[in-house]
Amino acid sequence: MDARTDAEISRDVAQVAGALLLELRDGYGPIDDKDAANALRKLADRTSHERIMELLSAARPDDAILSEETEDSFHRLEANRVWIIDPLDGTHNYSRAFPWFGISIALQHNGHLLAGVGQRQAAAPVVLAQRSRARRRTRRRWFGSTSRAKS
Repeated sequence: MDARTDAEISRDVAQVAGALLLELRDGYGPIDDKDAANALRKLADRTSHERIMELLSAARPDDAILSEETEDSFHRLEANRVWIIDPLDGTHNYSRAFPWFGISIALQHNGHLLAGVGQRQAAAPVVLAQRSRARRRTRRRWFGSTSRAKS
């Protein structure tokens, strides 16, 4: 098992997927009609999904994954830990080269969210939240941070 925390894994995976999405879009060529835009969106969604699945499966092989891009499974329903991912949120903006798109990754454990990351504008800082171990009677505390991409 990977020694990084779940929050660190979600951050690192989002950064890799974000860089991949930018590289795909920049190298795709002209997008001058609806068919080209649709093809790019499908390629980017699928490619980002496959990379995220690969990285999460390598880091946490026993965890289940729920993705917008795949059919749900009974394995996920029985799993204690489930990663929930949207490999490309804002597909239309992405294909038009608007900066308002990103990657979303969260981890649920026994029905409670443990960690999550939202990376908007794929090259922008990652917004990371992790549930603290401290709890009050009716209020759960979350620690949030903004993490810049590693150089």
